[in-house]
This record gives sequence, structure tokens and C-alpha cells, in this order.
Amino acid sequence: MKWSIPGDYECTGTLEFLASQVTCQFTGSLTESTKHLLAPTLHNVTLKLNGFDPTTGAITWTLPVTNVKPFILGIGLKFADGSHLLVTLKNGTTVLLDTDSGKTSTVGSHQVLWCQTTKIFKVSVQSGTPAGKQRITGPLSYPCNAQGKTSSSLPADFPSSVGVTINGIFIWASPTGLRTHQMAGG
Repeated sequence: MKWSIPGDYECTGTLEFLASQVTCQFTGSLTESTKHLLAPTLHNVTLKLNGFDPTTGAITWTLPVTNVKPFILGIGLKFADGSHLLVTLKNGTTVLLDTDSGKTSTVGSHQVLWCQTTKIFKVSVQSGTPAGKQRITGPLSYPCNAQGKTSSSLPADFPSSVGVTINGIFIWASPTGLRTHQMAGG
């Protein structure tokens, strides 16, 4: 091994849409709910995001954030593209984090982002099967504003982590089913 740094790479997958290299350092504890997969109880949980150079392992920037639950569950994550993520700072300000540089900027009042969520569905299982009867979907994305409200407009960027472009049509999985958008020039 050439190097190692503490933390969960891409927050154990919830930040897999990022092109930047990011680790998540959590402290505190989490108690999973026995009734609902997406309702853990957090006890004094804090989060510090770290960008790093994959060649050397050197941490290039660090940012403590307070909107912890989206990074654990993947529900409520908001992002503009593969390197710009919405975070809440310790002072309560919501900003757009450039995960390449660690710099933050204000979010435009009319900026449209991608919001990410998941859904739970029930499955029939044979008795004696150790798995529960609930399953979680993969990431579902929808256009939204900084407050998470659905937008009728679309974001400026159509990242491959959200969907796929085929014959000039962008297709993505949304909470209401597959959605499409005719790309400019397509």
C-alpha cells in the first residue's frame, strides 16, 4: 500500500456521482431503526469532507458540514454536476462546494440542481430467510432548487451519474419513473 487516509471513500458510495476524490470522516454514533431502513437515529454525529490527491494521498482541502443525514443515506443530496455539491456549513449557511478545490460559493436563487432520493419497497421472502422484507432502490434523481423543492426547469448539467444520453436524448431514473430530455443539437 502506498498511502492511506482516514474516512469513508465517497461516503461509502453516496457521493459516487462525484468526479473528484472525496473522503468522509464521521464521528458520533448511529442506531438503525428496526422498523424503517431509512430512519436511523444519529447521536452527536459530525461530518468532515476531505478532498485528496489520489496519487499521493495528500488531503487537499477539508470542510466540516452539518447536513449529515444525506451523506449517510443518500436521500436529500443536492448537486449541480460531478464536482459541485450543496452543503450546510457550521454557521447554517448553505453553499455550493467545489469538490475539486474545496472552495465554496453562494447558490443562485434560481439555480436548478439535481436532488437525489431513494424509495423503499417490500418484497415477499420465504420464511426462514434472514433478509428483511424491505429493500431500497438505487439513487433516483429529480430537478430541484436549493431547498429541495421539485423544479419544472432542468439543471444546466446532465451528468452520466444521473442518467445516460442515447441518440441525443438524456434518460434518467426519477422518483416517478424514467424521464427523458431532448439534448440541444440532438
